[in-house]
Amino acid sequence: MTPRKKITRGVHYFRNHPNSLLRIVVGALLILSGIAGIVLPILGIWLIPLGLFILAADFPWAHRLHVRLSGYGRTALNKIRSFRNKTDSDAKQHLD
Repeated sequence: MTPRKKITRGVHYFRNHPNSLLRIVVGALLILSGIAGIVLPILGIWLIPLGLFILAADFPWAHRLHVRLSGYGRTALNKIRSFRNKTDSDAKQHLD
């Protein structure tokens, strides 16, 4: 099993867990770890949306914030991909 599938399985396990207190604690810890990852060389900022995804099962504000951040992330990723494709095609033209 790939690491991505393991993470996805674990996130969905906590998101659908019947104990809401466990979801809240895990989601809050992921968000705090992500915030710490901004200033410390640990885990990283990607934990913030992961924590919001888990908290979104219990809190509407977390769901709205997760959807908003996901939209920003998709937009940024699309811009990076289009820039990379543009620079790749420009490099190919210069080689020809």
